[in-house]
Amino acid sequence: MLAYFIKVFVSFIVIMNPVSVIPVFLQITAQEVAEVQRKMAIKATITAAAILLVFAVVGDWLLTQLEISASALLIAGGTLLFIFAIRRVLGADNERVTPSAEGERAETQAKRDSFVFPLAIPMIAGPGALTVVTFQMKQVTGDFTSQVILILALLLVLSVNGILLIFANTVGRALGPTGTNVITRVFGIILAAIAAQLILNGISTFLKTVSFFA
Repeated sequence: MLAYFIKVFVSFIVIMNPVSVIPVFLQITAQEVAEVQRKMAIKATITAAAILLVFAVVGDWLLTQLEISASALLIAGGTLLFIFAIRRVLGADNERVTPSAEGERAETQAKRDSFVFPLAIPMIAGPGALTVVTFQMKQVTGDFTSQVILILALLLVLSVNGILLIFANTVGRALGPTGTNVITRVFGIILAAIAAQLILNGISTFLKTVSFFA
């Protein structure tokens, strides 16, 4: 069970990459006082947790209703993660994110809701995290212990993410732009390998199904 916990924990920490959220968070909250930054960090983390937990609970049911096979999920999820990983490695996810607004009132509302977008979605609960939590829950269907371990690993990573955002100013100064970029790209390479393995597993599962019915 410890091995499974480490496996899913590492998967979530690599895919969600809490460090990569810090530059965006600091940019969005640059004009805010420390107390407002702390509240936005907590709200963003809780919102992302709610979204991921909903996908963990109903994701497999939704796939069943849509008649999506395990092999299709593996290949689609792996492809999505691979694209996501390439963007991480090439730095496409480090572009500045500025909420669009029309006029002072719209800009104020955009800042008020920025803990939802882009922080909670897609920075924390992004397509990669949503895909993995759905896939992992499908893999342990009927195994209550593994499901609990999976949820605990997810919540632990989200807690790490929340703590880093609360102390974003300190962490940002300690790492600097270079440190943040290095971590993001290393995690991107690991994520690409995970994505490739998912695709290979999906193809293997599909071929076994075809051979069984042939």
